Amino acid sequence: MKLRDLIQQFEEACPISLRYKDDPVGLQVGDPDQEITRVLVSLDVRPSIVKEAIENKIDLIFSHHPLVFRPLRHLRYDRVQEKMVMDLIKAGISVYSAHTNLDIVAGGMNDWFAKKLGLNHLEVLEKTKDLPLIDVQLVCSLDITNELEAIDWPVKFSLGQRDIEWSQWIENGEYHYACTVLASYQNEMDAFIHHLAHEGVLLSVDVRPSLDTESVGLGRIGNLEDSLPAKDFIRLVKQLFNWKNVRLVGQVDHVSRVAILAGDGGSFYQQAVSKGADVLITGDLYYHTSHDIESLPLMAIDPGHFMEAIIREELPIWLKKNCPELEVIASKISTDPFRLA
Repeated sequence: MKLRDLIQQFEEACPISLRYKDDPVGLQVGDPDQEITRVLVSLDVRPSIVKEAIENKIDLIFSHHPLVFRPLRHLRYDRVQEKMVMDLIKAGISVYSAHTNLDIVAGGMNDWFAKKLGLNHLEVLEKTKDLPLIDVQLVCSLDITNELEAIDWPVKFSLGQRDIEWSQWIENGEYHYACTVLASYQNEMDAFIHHLAHEGVLLSVDVRPSLDTESVGLGRIGNLEDSLPAKDFIRLVKQLFNWKNVRLVGQVDHVSRVAILAGDGGSFYQQAVSKGADVLITGDLYYHTSHDIESLPLMAIDPGHFMEAIIREELPIWLKKNCPELEVIASKISTDPFRLA
């Protein structure tokens, strides 16, 4: 498939517009018209990853962290960052990065962790924007339930499921249908309404901006199925995510409500407390931030920024499902720069 087709499909589910501030996400190296067959999924793009990609005849590196965070002023072979770019171009390997948009999107980075932890009643930890919705009401002369169930709606603003739920009732022999969906579905909804009108079953239609919105943002917070002693919860997360070592800050007796913000999320500890979290799981906790957490009824678990390597396990599932013609390989290289002595 062409790279641009993969990008279009992915960005329909995980739009660049979700990114946090001016995060440099998207296609960083390569030609959108390139034919791709082999994709390497990695957390970072480092010299070892470039070497792995070349050895495996990869066409595209799909990373979480962007290769280029700041504009390059030169392309010199004696500088690591610039050499990587030149080696990639020379080998014909493209690089696409989904960073904070992947952190924020429903079914993305933070939901991967929440799902593995079995959290329920999930909420966004820190809202970044509200997505507009539309209210749709249809009145038909015939029952169109089967048609509604047969529609293969595209999944937008989510790497997971997004089902359109219709309310249905009969009034005075007429069939009424109502739903509230993202405004980004306007074109698909217009096409469906046009189809119903063409079939002669549509009696009336009302589509208008909804007073409600759908909030998206960084991190997730939710409840465990059962409260656990803190020491048991620590043991659980280490086993679930194969973390050999974690840093701990603060103390609590039991854990019922969990906040998680993959990557560098220590600055959001106050949001975790305000939403009733017993524990915050995040990476890169700073010294003075940790002192602040110590004074609160909150425990923080810091497995390090490399916690986001979960992308190597989860993103290939989406790619294989939505782009079955691609061969998707998870990087086997650890790019965690830290080691314990």
